[in-house]
Amino acid sequence: MIITPPPAAAAEGHVADMYSSDMSGDGFVFGHTQAMAVNPEAHAAFETLIRAVVPSIGMRVYEAATLGAAREIGSAHCLLAHGRKSLRAGVVDEAGLAAFAADDDSAFTASEQVVIRYSAKLSSDAASMTDADTLALRDAGYSDRQIVDITLAAAARNYFSRALLALAVPVDVVPGLDPAIARALLRARWAEQGSVHCLHLGARVLEILFGEFLLRSDHRTGDRADLLAHRLAEAHGAAIDHLVPRVDGQTRPPLVNRGKCHHGSSLVGAASPWTSSERAHDTDAMTSDRTAPQNPRRDDRADGRDETPNERADRNWVELLQELRVMQTGTQILTGFLLAVAFQPRFTDMDEVQRDLYVVLVALAAVATILALTPVGMHRALFGRQRKPDLVRVASRIVKIDLVVIGALTIGVTTLIIDFTVDRTAGIIALIAAVVGVLGLWIALPRIVRRVRGAQKIGP
Repeated sequence: MIITPPPAAAAEGHVADMYSSDMSGDGFVFGHTQAMAVNPEAHAAFETLIRAVVPSIGMRVYEAATLGAAREIGSAHCLLAHGRKSLRAGVVDEAGLAAFAADDDSAFTASEQVVIRYSAKLSSDAASMTDADTLALRDAGYSDRQIVDITLAAAARNYFSRALLALAVPVDVVPGLDPAIARALLRARWAEQGSVHCLHLGARVLEILFGEFLLRSDHRTGDRADLLAHRLAEAHGAAIDHLVPRVDGQTRPPLVNRGKCHHGSSLVGAASPWTSSERAHDTDAMTSDRTAPQNPRRDDRADGRDETPNERADRNWVELLQELRVMQTGTQILTGFLLAVAFQPRFTDMDEVQRDLYVVLVALAAVATILALTPVGMHRALFGRQRKPDLVRVASRIVKIDLVVIGALTIGVTTLIIDFTVDRTAGIIALIAAVVGVLGLWIALPRIVRRVRGAQKIGP
């Protein structure tokens, strides 16, 4: 947190009351209290709103709405603080709170569970809410005033929690809360944010690829830059960095430096030149046989082959087709699995996160299939026009993009299966392991082999 809160020695008015309340109750001033003390009028207005809604719905329903929203948002501050408040108010016992952290709301009454689901949807996708959502509250026995106050309670929690997250306010250990319960609540927070950041990471990688990888050129050479390895590593590192915050230290904001990732930024500095593997598909210099060099058999590449530019383009095209066949086989298996899942009896047992992940994976499978077939469509459209070099160059980039999509698809399917069959924690472990495997084998290993090969060429 970079903002400087008012010092305790100079606190007065509402700020002094805020600090005094924390000191008398816990012996120190919480980080979220210090952050809100920068604008004490806003904090006082927030407290006034809470005092206006609690009388009609009662403390139990208020805490249910608050916890439901905090869990969906992934707010460690509010999960810990209101977890303790719920225990002290008798809203739920320790076993029930631990179950709540594991997405089991059975410790709450049926009507309170409706409130939790309502607050969660308000916190994740308020734009899609309809009368059916408020009707569920009415069917649970809540009056119009109570429905409005439940909505205000959940919305107020979004205001407070998201402000703390945006300001990167440190998460303090909450005294009196059993450490095992605190860890369970934090796991719930990391699970929710982990799923969200995986989706954000996938979207960011696709944006980078389609926005820069196909369009951006190296200002020094004119070659199109291969930004995939740099950008993917940067985005992945930032996401993993956010999934392991310190409970008693500074909570890092999600995807730090995301503002530097826009087009034309200096996130990785100047675009890197092509590596030797990319130059294997570099066909800019290739020409048709009618405009070939004076000696058509001359090959200026030190790769041991004696071939014309068009022969090289034909060979590269055949190699690309072989790669596409392998990729299509893997994509067909994963797509077939995903299509079959929706028609299985246990599909309805999936929770909201799992269903959202499933929909994203189906979309990725469709994108992977479309990308794999794009070179074929281009080949048919350009057939007989002596554009094979251009076809190879564009198809090579499309294959790389398709590899990223298939990698994300493979990681997602693995995560979904483990998350559904075991639990959320195991799913996150599977996610991290799959990401490490894909990055290690698809990016790091080729770089190592290339580096070893380069060392052999220049060695003694």
